[in-house]
Amino acid sequence: MKLSYVLEAFPKLIAMLPITISIFITSAVFGLLLSIFLTTAVLSQKKTIRTMTLIFVSFMRSNPGLIHILIIYFGIPFLFKLVRIDLNFIGKFGFSIIALSLYHAGGITEIFRAGYQTIDSEQHAAAASIGMTKFQKNSRIIIPQLIPVVLPMYGNALIDLFGDTSLLFTIGLVDMMSRGNILISSRYGMNKLEVYLVIALIYWAIILLMNQIIRRIEKKMGAHLLT
Repeated sequence: MKLSYVLEAFPKLIAMLPITISIFITSAVFGLLLSIFLTTAVLSQKKTIRTMTLIFVSFMRSNPGLIHILIIYFGIPFLFKLVRIDLNFIGKFGFSIIALSLYHAGGITEIFRAGYQTIDSEQHAAAASIGMTKFQKNSRIIIPQLIPVVLPMYGNALIDLFGDTSLLFTIGLVDMMSRGNILISSRYGMNKLEVYLVIALIYWAIILLMNQIIRRIEKKMGAHLLT
């Protein structure tokens, strides 16, 4: 292994980090919003809605992220092309966000559902007895208790989502992994170890930072509940 090439490859690879970060943040936001809708549907009293949502969540959770990326990237344009709608304008960046958002939403929906069901049913009854609306009950009673319960698992899901961005090179998105493969190809297959080591160190550094942020939030939430 050549340390000199590690130092040479580092700036070329980290220059692609903003693309990875932007996809991660956008997918996390859309995934969270979608999971709120899905969690509501899973907890619905309507059996049809609940069953269909559970099937979707089960499918998303039971397959690797790579499978979803490939299905979304190749499948959605194919289906729309059957009705003569061209989705090429979305691009690889857009399809990456769609795939990761759906995959992330499927995983954290189960986290939110399980967390919601840990809340004592008597609290729901008590809120109803004093005339609270569903929105008031959730915003004032349920959600403040739900956040500390689901935060550790949600934090792990975010870390997994960031790791899954490394799979996007499979559809040709030019990110760190793709740039790494380009660097390797330009050197006729040499210095693979150096390139992948740099990528691993970058992912490791970002995930360590995420861990620290999540732990601080957990501590603040815990301290808030004690006061």
